[in-house]
Amino acid sequence: MGRSALLLLILVCFKAVAQPPTELSRLIANDGEALLDQALDNDRRVVRADLAALGETDIRKAPVSITVLSAKHIKASGARNLLEALQLVPGITFGRDVDDVVGIAIHGTWAEEGKCLFMLNGMQLNENDFGTYAIGNRIPLDNVERIEVIAGPGSVLYGGYAALGVINIITRTARHATGGQVSILGSATAEGTAKSEVVVSGNNSLGLEQEVSYLASIHRGKRSNRRYTLPDGRSMDLADSTAGQAACFQFGYRWRTLRAHVYYMDDNYEVSDGGYSVRMRDVILGLEQRKKIGERASFGWKFSHADQIPWYYVNTIDDQRIGSNTSNVRTSLMGHGGYELAEWLDVRLGVQAYRQISTFFVRNGPLFVMNDGRTIAMHDIAFFAEVLSSGRFGDLSAGYRYEMNDLSGVFMAPRASYAKVAGRWHMKALASRAFKVPTIMNLNYGPEEGGITAEYANTLELETGIRTSDRDQFTANVYRTAIEDPIVYVFDAVSLDNYINRERAGTEGVDVRYTMDNDRFFMQLSYGIHRALANVSLPEVQLPAPWDDHFQGLPRQKATATLSVDLGPQWAIRSALTWNDRRSSYQYIDLEQETMELIHWPSEVILNAGLTWRSAGSGRWTMDVGCYNILDVDRNIVSPYNNGTVPLTLNGRELSAKLTYRLIEQ
Repeated sequence: MGRSALLLLILVCFKAVAQPPTELSRLIANDGEALLDQALDNDRRVVRADLAALGETDIRKAPVSITVLSAKHIKASGARNLLEALQLVPGITFGRDVDDVVGIAIHGTWAEEGKCLFMLNGMQLNENDFGTYAIGNRIPLDNVERIEVIAGPGSVLYGGYAALGVINIITRTARHATGGQVSILGSATAEGTAKSEVVVSGNNSLGLEQEVSYLASIHRGKRSNRRYTLPDGRSMDLADSTAGQAACFQFGYRWRTLRAHVYYMDDNYEVSDGGYSVRMRDVILGLEQRKKIGERASFGWKFSHADQIPWYYVNTIDDQRIGSNTSNVRTSLMGHGGYELAEWLDVRLGVQAYRQISTFFVRNGPLFVMNDGRTIAMHDIAFFAEVLSSGRFGDLSAGYRYEMNDLSGVFMAPRASYAKVAGRWHMKALASRAFKVPTIMNLNYGPEEGGITAEYANTLELETGIRTSDRDQFTANVYRTAIEDPIVYVFDAVSLDNYINRERAGTEGVDVRYTMDNDRFFMQLSYGIHRALANVSLPEVQLPAPWDDHFQGLPRQKATATLSVDLGPQWAIRSALTWNDRRSSYQYIDLEQETMELIHWPSEVILNAGLTWRSAGSGRWTMDVGCYNILDVDRNIVSPYNNGTVPLTLNGRELSAKLTYRLIEQ
């Protein structure tokens, strides 16, 4: 009742106050120089991203390799959630963590628990006990403008959760579009209803220097309609044990260069083989500002406060699981500045600090081993700097981060890059060292002597790309990532969680992408392949020969294709295809769970297609009808560890319909 009332209240209030601005007021409300830059970039198809530096940067010159999923690309693929959107990125695949948590792997390396940083408009989404971001239905895509992905190290700017990657979800503002919309989505499989979702979102200018954006959503559904037969002969009906619900509220406000954010996200779902549920709840408050001082100087700062209930067990009588429930509060402050010493030389400096407090809910339950207390605090401060030199011979950059953590130690991360853009062609060479800070739970469940140390990733990359016209782009990226002292999760039936350091890990491979974007035609093709480095030391995830060129539960190759065509002002068709190479994992083959056997899961071809209709005239009504997993294949998300965890098999063939009404023309 409370969530439904919230949606109704937002609808009523919005209709009362939101009036369509004139075109002149929309132009005036935005910064004129920014609008000019945006118009020029759109004309030349220059893609900018915010991840590589402390401001928007041409991704061809960025000191990292970036993939940008635009709103147009997301729409063309028919992606309905974050998992389906990230499936479009070469180098990113998915695995099943314990308790049906879906996490990502980057270039064939499992990147859960603080190895990939997820952000929403620059605000951290990872929970702060394990460092995990569980990919679920907490963030609808209705108001997403783009998703920026670094499939590689990002520690220099983003610290100890960015050793293997960074993903930043950027939502729309009045700069992108004004107005609001209501959408209703429903889907069904042969067994019945699969998903239902209601989303209200919008962006409005309040005057010359103010704007607001908002979103509220409710999602209900089942992850699977399949019946799964275990290797030991038992049968599981996943349709009876994978239901979940999620709620999300986002609010943003801008006054001149000052921005405020309020986010509430709650995801609660049943664990398919557990007989209990898991809840992930986040409340995030943020305040930030970026400002130019004259022609050469700039400064910025960001404040954030997150109150989280991470990995919270409900609907269970298991004392161990209940005792492991925690709450987590983290307050962070960052400041940065830049100065142009000369036309060809820029310097950027920054400092970031946070205080984090974790507390076990059960008063007479477990204690943290680090202080023998129910509550523990972690303090961290970091300093980072970057120098950028630009000239006719190319762009050089060098960055460095120095970070001190009172529980985990001292960490350092350098990076260097060279980039050259020559007409339609570009190339860049990148070298970096990134780190993964041991989290509170890494330390708590680590060796009794406190021997968990930081994990370091050393990466070399070469990228090249060419535009044969203003409408297309081809990019190829070659990489090699060698990991020292990887932090590995080891499952134990008594203590549930253990963490240790292994000696070596890493992969090397190639990602390629091709995009063609015309006014009425959009196409993107991608392919990624990797192999494990020689002499790795990861018995928890290694496979025997002849499959030892990749790790357990993860495909060695992935290919995607997206195609969308506007048939006229009212109709559009779309299709998306994803191919995942086969995977292998160890599974128990006996009821006593004493004997495991290597099981090979076949490759997957996932084909989606859809049709979109827009009403004539104002075009306020839009209907999108799609069929997902047309071939009705078993989509298995497999565990990346040899702990015998069964795959999470997602829905089979699914029919989906989404109706959208724009309250004000966008």
